Amino acid sequence: CIEAQSYARHRTAFGKPIIEHAMVAQILARMKVITSVALSTTFRILAISDRLAAGEALSYVKDARRTHVNINKYCTSIQCTQVIRDAIEVLGGNGTIEEFSVLPRLYRDAIVLESWEGTQYTVRSGTARFCYTQYAPLPGWAKFAIASRQSGIHHWKRIVPALPGCWMM
Repeated sequence: CIEAQSYARHRTAFGKPIIEHAMVAQILARMKVITSVALSTTFRILAISDRLAAGEALSYVKDARRTHVNINKYCTSIQCTQVIRDAIEVLGGNGTIEEFSVLPRLYRDAIVLESWEGTQYTVRSGTARFCYTQYAPLPGWAKFAIASRQSGIHHWKRIVPALPGCWMM
């Protein structure tokens, strides 16, 4: 994000910095939103972990945290790859040259992150299986919703579908 934004401020095309071109500005804005959401959800999950460790959370919040960790891992790893791909696009041909930018290496690393602790399909099916066994007896995933609200992550229904490339099981 930072490298692409810095490059866009200094690189000119058609007589003005490329950051002033609408499409580049849109790409940079999308990258910033995706990065901010990823950091926010990750820190919220860490806060839940801290509350659990301190004994300040209800017992079923532990199950909700496990589910949120898997959903967050899945979404952030996919979004990481997309953000880096967008950054390479902003840098144009220079974005593919390793002597010019760190982005090609980060892109390779991001692809590995998508499958490091199990492929996307494994993470999705594991999360779905866990939710089914834990919450199927209740109508409408009521317990999951209660645990989500109790854990402080009650915005997940709005955040997850809003991210392109990130979908629920």
